[in-house]
Amino acid sequence: MNDVLDNNFIDPSTVSPRGTGMKYGPIWAVLIIIISLAMYLLGFNDLSRYTNPSGAGSAMGMSALTTLLTYGVGFYIIYLAIKHHRDNELGGYISLNRCAGVGFWTGLIYGLIIMVWTYIFLTFISPMSEMTDQIEAMYEAQGMDEEQIEMAMGMVGWMMSPLFMSISRLFSAIIGGVIFALIVGIFTKKELPHRT
Repeated sequence: MNDVLDNNFIDPSTVSPRGTGMKYGPIWAVLIIIISLAMYLLGFNDLSRYTNPSGAGSAMGMSALTTLLTYGVGFYIIYLAIKHHRDNELGGYISLNRCAGVGFWTGLIYGLIIMVWTYIFLTFISPMSEMTDQIEAMYEAQGMDEEQIEMAMGMVGWMMSPLFMSISRLFSAIIGGVIFALIVGIFTKKELPHRT
């Protein structure tokens, strides 16, 4: 029995989760880019839908659907990454800590790609100035006067730059990757048996 364990044992310290992250992070990013482009082309980035009483319900419903879809893709990719790392690189065993490591690297690679994509998208495809105009129109529709709108825009203006939005996507991707991995890891972890 000990011989079997000795022959199948792979020391986790000799295998980095970085390779798995470099494989699955780009897949995650491409899927999210496709989803975001589809939502943009279908007009779901248009905030004016939220101020139009006839379209507000459907817009909010599609926003919730988009959120569920992107979270679902994230969970599934992290699951595939952890399963691949466990079964193909660690001999069928993986700890919760190692799951978090896979989530970190997958989230980091995904986040770096999404950070660049977000900057390009908000600078060239759907400039932030368009969104700023839509937010101002939304505030007007809510009955805010010019002074209130100016104050509100001043408070959120710096957070609406393409650079800030891009960097925040990177950090949220890393944190999201680790959180997803810890949740997935609860169900996929398989601790190495103690050897004597």
